[in-house]
Amino acid sequence: NGMTDSGYHLGDFVGKFGLEAQYEGSYLHGTDGVEYAMVDAYGRSYGNLEGMPVVEPVSGRDLQTTIDLHLQQVAEKAFPDSQSGAAVAIDPRNGDILAIVSSPRFDPNMFASSSVRRGRYWRQLIMDPRQPLNNRAITGLYSPGSTFKLITAMSALNEGIVGTDDHFNACHGGYWYGGRINKCWKKEGHGSLAMVGAVKVSCNVYFYQCGLKTGIDYLCQYARLFGLGSQTGVDLPGEKAGEVMDPQEYNTKFKSRGWVWTQGQILNASIGQSQTVTPIQLANYSGGMGRGDVLNKPRFRFVGKNGRNELPPETLHKLELHEATKQMLLSALRAVVEPGGTGGRAKVDSIDVGGKTGTAQNPHGDDHALFFCSAPLGSAEIAVGVVVENAGHGGSVAAPIAGKIMRAYFKRPWPGDNE
Repeated sequence: NGMTDSGYHLGDFVGKFGLEAQYEGSYLHGTDGVEYAMVDAYGRSYGNLEGMPVVEPVSGRDLQTTIDLHLQQVAEKAFPDSQSGAAVAIDPRNGDILAIVSSPRFDPNMFASSSVRRGRYWRQLIMDPRQPLNNRAITGLYSPGSTFKLITAMSALNEGIVGTDDHFNACHGGYWYGGRINKCWKKEGHGSLAMVGAVKVSCNVYFYQCGLKTGIDYLCQYARLFGLGSQTGVDLPGEKAGEVMDPQEYNTKFKSRGWVWTQGQILNASIGQSQTVTPIQLANYSGGMGRGDVLNKPRFRFVGKNGRNELPPETLHKLELHEATKQMLLSALRAVVEPGGTGGRAKVDSIDVGGKTGTAQNPHGDDHALFFCSAPLGSAEIAVGVVVENAGHGGSVAAPIAGKIMRAYFKRPWPGDNE
């Protein structure tokens, strides 16, 4: 007797990575049929056994994604394969992921090729020091750098601790605290600044003082409100949560080294150098600020017609910010992209775009470049997060990538965007 049953069999093609792995068993695979046949010792069939039931197979379902093909192609072209990192574009109104790139890339079709070619390609991938099999968009962990300064600003303002027009000690290139000079990125300093101006030029000295006055508990509370330190819940396997370091977590993590949290740690936290985030968190964080009301869960699955996803959005957090905080955020985000700001290369003609650059310290090489943006501000329908590894400042490397994606979405490309 010979029999087939439901489940996987040797030689079946099944999803190994990403969405195919995520939805393989519950959505894509379907159900095998069952039939009973009489065979001899040589494997020759003599037909189905009479009286035994035949169960017809059920095909798996097609999975339609939220990816915008044109935007995905633009993002792929904008992110050079010679550089490592990731870019993510999200519709913050519902969490739909419009484009996602992890670089360096690999060809998944090779895993359906002959065993010899497949084995050779697999060895090449796992030996590659750039680790192309890692989906950096959801597993890459990077310090948020100056992109975190908006968390510092909003927590101070929303809790009534610092006003938008308050000035701290002027920046002359550094801030003396804990027996040492904590540097600003601009050696000659920025002078005396208020909140929006400090975000625009990304002054470390302002945010050292703002963070000290606000306190680590509020910094962590607002970071988590905007999705940092926890998985977004995106429908991809292997997502990392990142880290938002409060005193208790710090003391637990570094107990074996004998390190204990001190007040001076707030300086690093205030400028985004003691946390880690993923690129998808960066994009979602930007979308939350560009909307100001809710932070939605990112997703790939699409159900609907005429380009509209009929799946209801899943809200991660209601933001419930004071109106003054919302307006400050919009003004600060806008100032970064306006002339004199650090993110001008993400500008889109006649569209109200706001963003923030960041440079993440990297102990293993050159600094990482970060940038996020969203538009139109106040009612954002697209948010982009970009990280380029070992590339320096976010304004010169990551912002142009985000700008190309944004301009493609709003159909306002610059001549150089097609290069």
